[in-house]
Amino acid sequence: LDGAITDINDLSVSSTSNLGANVTTTGTQTYTGADTLSGAARTLTTTGDAVTFASTIDGAQDLTVDTNGTDNLSSLATVQFGGVVGGTTPVGAIIITGNLDLNADILQSDNTAGATSVAVSGTSDLGADVKTTGNQTYTGNTTISADITLTGGAQLTFGGTVNSSSTDSASDTDNLSTVFTETEFDGAVGSNYGLGIISITGALDLDAVITNATSLSVSTTSNLAANVTTSGTQTYTGAVTLSADNTLTTTSDGSVSFGSTTNGAQTLSITTDGTGDVTFTDDVGGSTGLNGLTISTNDFNAVDLKVGGTISITNTGTSSEITGVIANDGDAAVFTKAGTGTLTLSG
Repeated sequence: LDGAITDINDLSVSSTSNLGANVTTTGTQTYTGADTLSGAARTLTTTGDAVTFASTIDGAQDLTVDTNGTDNLSSLATVQFGGVVGGTTPVGAIIITGNLDLNADILQSDNTAGATSVAVSGTSDLGADVKTTGNQTYTGNTTISADITLTGGAQLTFGGTVNSSSTDSASDTDNLSTVFTETEFDGAVGSNYGLGIISITGALDLDAVITNATSLSVSTTSNLAANVTTSGTQTYTGAVTLSADNTLTTTSDGSVSFGSTTNGAQTLSITTDGTGDVTFTDDVGGSTGLNGLTISTNDFNAVDLKVGGTISITNTGTSSEITGVIANDGDAAVFTKAGTGTLTLSG
């Protein structure tokens, strides 16, 4: 295609496509064979109808797919990728005004980035890996429909809810791994169908609850503005900032561990199930004291605690110890101990 298509109903191509110009249709666009983007940046436009790529897409151009046309439709259509994107020649920015149905990787064959960036205005069904050099933004609600890894540059943003796919009304507990400087969740995670393992390589900015996941691990800093519930472990390796009152819960022998400092003028409540422990390996409230700390666990281990308000420890284990100083922060720290376990104060 060397000249623009500006006014037809539907477009269907049974074999390969070399898209050297833009395409505008009032109906659907279907590209069955392998697609090559050529020339300048490519824009494919429909008026509320689906765009389907059944095979691969290659070419070093930006790809914009707009299912909203010029009518500002309230209902967006689906853009489906059925073949690998950028497997041979990585594409530029992928910009989708519509809903994304991803059934094949956006990834080069040598495991390098398959696109510069990805931005989706509607919902996303992510059933394959995505690797970009830049940001990825999924504005609408997202379904994780396979064990996937999202990799990119500075920022990964989920603007809506994030849930696993489901089978017969039961969660498939799909795993989500992210590799970015920061991963941001702005909508509830697992509220309908719980995720499996959430593994974040980079920082976490949590602005909405994680209500159901198998486990959570964060390799660098965490900004916790919402509650987290997992069946298994929660591991916060880098410094943690509490930007709201927080409750962290495990429901099936999961431990909660903090590998660096924990600060924030908020209350923190942690409840672990069964043999799950709570461990702080660095200072709590060292730079900004907590407003309260409530722990219900098997074994509790910590160093310095700086809290203005109640410190309530309930433990059942016999290997619990606070090795540092327990200090006030503004209001006096009021320490209470309950439970059948022992707690040693050695600071």
